[in-house]
Amino acid sequence: MNTIKQQSPDTKIILNSIYPIAVADYSGITNEKIDTANTWIEKLAADTGVRYLDSESAIKDSTGMMPMDISNDKKLHMNEKGYQLVIKYLCTHGYK
Repeated sequence: MNTIKQQSPDTKIILNSIYPIAVADYSGITNEKIDTANTWIEKLAADTGVRYLDSESAIKDSTGMMPMDISNDKKLHMNEKGYQLVIKYLCTHGYK
């Protein structure tokens, strides 16, 4: 990121959160691991002076998972409704 900031100082860099999954465990991927990774991404953004967007909060349910009604495959991927929620979050929380 430092190279991008040096070469193009007007570029607005956003680090976006990883989205939750709709199941407790998918091939070793868990929402707990995703949350840990998102904490690291948020810290990296703060340490490098770029913006972090917690877009996963726009799609997490009360259990911390992706709701089934926005899951395309009932596991890992979002459907159109899920992406619409993310796009709305990005548009309202990104750079203005």
